[in-house]
Amino acid sequence: MDAAETLNSLGTLKQKLTQYDEAAAYYDRSLTMRTRVPVNGDDDEKARAQALAQSYVSLGNLAIERGDAEQRAAAEEHGAVDGAATRKSAAQAHYSAALTHMEAAQQAYVQGFHAQHPKVAWALEGLARVLEKQGSIGKALQAYKEAGEIRNTLQAKDASMELFAKELLATQDRQRALVGKLRVGHRLRVLRGREALQRSDARSGRVVHLAAALSRRASQTAQLAPKELDP
Repeated sequence: MDAAETLNSLGTLKQKLTQYDEAAAYYDRSLTMRTRVPVNGDDDEKARAQALAQSYVSLGNLAIERGDAEQRAAAEEHGAVDGAATRKSAAQAHYSAALTHMEAAQQAYVQGFHAQHPKVAWALEGLARVLEKQGSIGKALQAYKEAGEIRNTLQAKDASMELFAKELLATQDRQRALVGKLRVGHRLRVLRGREALQRSDARSGRVVHLAAALSRRASQTAQLAPKELDP
């Protein structure tokens, strides 16, 4: 396990230097090494699950950071539509990878500890961050809610734990922010719906007006036609 821990630490160092490919390589080697560790009993199984969770979180955070970097690069592609689209597509690919890693981390933390452990809350918050970046606000809000419930339980057990209190407040702040986004999004959809309806009504009014005008013209033509045909 010590060698795997060292590889994971080297990956963290490379990530801080924004040497992302090298960081990913170290994290992958650490993960592979940890999956091959033999287990002998429940304690070994739990220890391996905890170590695997660390690798998944490292890979997940790296993927988030790479996705954010691609998003920033896309914003800097002034006038280069194709380049920006490629960057945004790469960002979403990284976010999808991050989601997979964070889901694996959550499962491994549950296996290695229990469902109400603070590290499970961390993994849920990581999931929520990725979902938010993907635009899945409702799912992100649910993940933050589950993390908040865990932190509420921990806080209730030991109100003196300042770290739990700070993390709980941070989670609640993100929940409120996402609720605000949902409300704004709902209002925008309502406004756009009204505008579309108004445009539709306007078009219908113009069609009715045109049809009435054509009908009057046809009637006038029909009245004039017999006179024009008289000898």
